[in-house]
Amino acid sequence: MSYAGRSMWNRTTLLALALPTLVVTMGLQLLRVYSPSLAWYLRDTVGVGSATLGGVAFAAFLPGFFAPLIRRAFGSRGSLWFAAGGVALLRLAEQISRSPAADLWFSLTGTTCFVLFVSLFIAHARSLGGDPGYRWAGGFLLGIALDSMIKGAARSLDLSWIPGPAPIVIMAVLVVLVFLLLRGEPAPDRGAHSDVTWGEAIPLLMPGSIILLGSMLLQNQGWISQVSGLSGSMAFVVILLGNLAALAGFLAAQAWPRWFRPVSVLAAAAVVVFVTLVAIAAGSLFPLAVLVAQALLGWGLRLVSLASQASRPGVGRTSAMVTTGLILYLLLSFIYYVSLDLPLPMPREAVLPAAALVAGLAMLVATKGAQRANAVYDRTLLTPGLVLALLGAAVALLGGRAAENRADDGRLLVMTYNIHSSVDTQGRLDPEAIAQVIEASGADIVALQEISRGWLIDGATDMVDWLSRRLGMQIFFVGTADPIWGNALLSRRGFLETGSSPLPLAGTLLPRGFVWARIPVDAGEPWLVVGTHLHHIDQEPGPRLEQLEVILEFLEGNPRTLLLGDLNSEPTWPEMDLPREAGLIDAWAEAGEGPGLTWPADTPIQRLDYILHTSDLHVLSVEILDATASDHKPVLAEFSLP
Repeated sequence: MSYAGRSMWNRTTLLALALPTLVVTMGLQLLRVYSPSLAWYLRDTVGVGSATLGGVAFAAFLPGFFAPLIRRAFGSRGSLWFAAGGVALLRLAEQISRSPAADLWFSLTGTTCFVLFVSLFIAHARSLGGDPGYRWAGGFLLGIALDSMIKGAARSLDLSWIPGPAPIVIMAVLVVLVFLLLRGEPAPDRGAHSDVTWGEAIPLLMPGSIILLGSMLLQNQGWISQVSGLSGSMAFVVILLGNLAALAGFLAAQAWPRWFRPVSVLAAAAVVVFVTLVAIAAGSLFPLAVLVAQALLGWGLRLVSLASQASRPGVGRTSAMVTTGLILYLLLSFIYYVSLDLPLPMPREAVLPAAALVAGLAMLVATKGAQRANAVYDRTLLTPGLVLALLGAAVALLGGRAAENRADDGRLLVMTYNIHSSVDTQGRLDPEAIAQVIEASGADIVALQEISRGWLIDGATDMVDWLSRRLGMQIFFVGTADPIWGNALLSRRGFLETGSSPLPLAGTLLPRGFVWARIPVDAGEPWLVVGTHLHHIDQEPGPRLEQLEVILEFLEGNPRTLLLGDLNSEPTWPEMDLPREAGLIDAWAEAGEGPGLTWPADTPIQRLDYILHTSDLHVLSVEILDATASDHKPVLAEFSLP
């Protein structure tokens, strides 16, 4: 039985694409829960060692090699019930859960089911005959598009992190649809061919590379926005157009298979690698680069799907390569983030080009087999792709809460807050809790540290765009570790001028910096507000000394100045002598009561977060807010206006 229809409105083809679309969407959502669960709950909250963390991380992917046993035990159709049904139920369970421990184990086992599903579904589609690549590869791209639309509609915040009944209802509906589709899934003939030779299996490394390139770069709203200067909404539109470009590339591949030649593939791979190399420096041209890369990856995936012509029963070779590709996704993402803590032989700047090279290798190996394939030209998948893009664009253009400037009332409330990537003291990602702390404080100006615009280990949320819209405050952000992790300033009074500067590495691995803004506070001169986050290892004051020297040199001679941030220093440590000698006053020492401890938030033992000011500003009161939405407590100071 073949699912490949020829009409644009072919109902059978749309239904055939629906199952992989929904399961891929849920699988990507589970991956975005799994990464922060490992990084923040298992490592930071539970405190497991690096070896245990690595073992748990790979435990979700290694069972993919056992897909042949699952298929042998349950059959082709039954194995889909096992894998796809597992993804759906575990995704729903994770949505209902509010426990970080449960989130970890639901996402781990759900990711395992997803890894199994990719291999098992490819084998199942082959066993039904026709053009199986159209179904599994087309469904893969539509799953990415649906996931993008859902995530973008919530301003890049995954449903997993949105409390309340509405996300649960949405997931429950999707789960019901998955089981209805599974019920209608046909059973192949006994002994139908479903696997390929080792040479033809190598191209199946590509899905893992596409997921990595998408999650970290091409589907990353924050990265696109930060590098190109577009708003978060327009960056989301670029992602939607990129998904359409991928589908267009997919269709172009099946329309003109004569382009499946090594020289064409090498050129396409070179362009994708080039996009990853210029991902920081491309500037306003980066959205165009995203569209080109997406189109080429869609073209390449279609090539890969045509190259694997089933020639034997089973799923062993297919599962080996699909799983290896997904393990490479995990390994490369680990290298990217671990390299900020540990020196590694592979620089993190090489991670995205490496993923692009894997995709290029897969495409090149697929060339020979794809030239022999008989593709069915069917534009059906453009219909749901276009609908998803239009729905997403409509949501983006509706906008969010506009930033509101607050009128003078004789005082100014200033806060510094290390938001710990929006992870609370229990190890759960909860951006809404961070927003509520800031909102309840009534702060006019907030310096934020450890804020991300889409790190995978931070849930891939563009916290800059989301917080600005959620709070109705203007925001200025600059990345330090890369374009999407660093420091930000929130303001209810707008910005007259903004800027930033890097800080010395001084032998450390994690790049630091500071942001500054001139803010209109009253009828007089604007206030200069600086936010920063210094080196974090207690026993290494040297880097902090060098970093403070750079900041104080910038501040020298500026009146009406505030220095806010996580300075990672106790008041009595030598590095804190520098701001005192420069004439800055510690607001807590002037108006606070008690030791002013800020870390860790649940049982504080250190004072690491500061509001420092020049002598021409007068602080009325300072308090440490009792909040556990981060591992740091926020510091709030009230200043009088001249």
